[in-house]
Amino acid sequence: MSDHQTLPWLFEQSTQRFASNAFMWEKHDGRYGSTSYAAARDRVYRCAAGFLALGLLQGDRVALISEGRNDWVIAELGILYAGATNVPLSVKLDEPADLRFRLAHAGCRMAVVSGNHAHKVLALRRELPNSRPSSISIRRPHSPQANLRSVNSSGWASGICRATGPTSKSDGVL
Repeated sequence: MSDHQTLPWLFEQSTQRFASNAFMWEKHDGRYGSTSYAAARDRVYRCAAGFLALGLLQGDRVALISEGRNDWVIAELGILYAGATNVPLSVKLDEPADLRFRLAHAGCRMAVVSGNHAHKVLALRRELPNSRPSSISIRRPHSPQANLRSVNSSGWASGICRATGPTSKSDGVL
């Protein structure tokens, strides 16, 4: 797969064309506000740099558990820009055994979790064989002191999902 077929490449191309246009909208304090492509890209760069500063390596898998929100998009793109694979998990996973299985089976090394669901992952952190000691909560980004490196994107999956078919057998999708 060449670089021009990746989600980061597409986002970069869109940002070049539509830098000042609204990329996302979100409601805060009762009012909707937009985030431009350029502002979102700056947040994505900071997010990816933060992952790299925490030791995320190309090909690592990162769980993402959050309600639908702008920070979810920033985190997913940050994961991809850092060269890792996103493992989106449903906020409806409430049974510890189900969440433990999905995190372990996907080989997640880190998790990005909204504040409403952080307790689920923190309760399992010591039981997961591949996890690193860091857990990341979604909140307003800080400016980590790390350089965003260019990552060769060929040959790794951008996301992993699990689906249950009519046989109730869970199948993985890359």
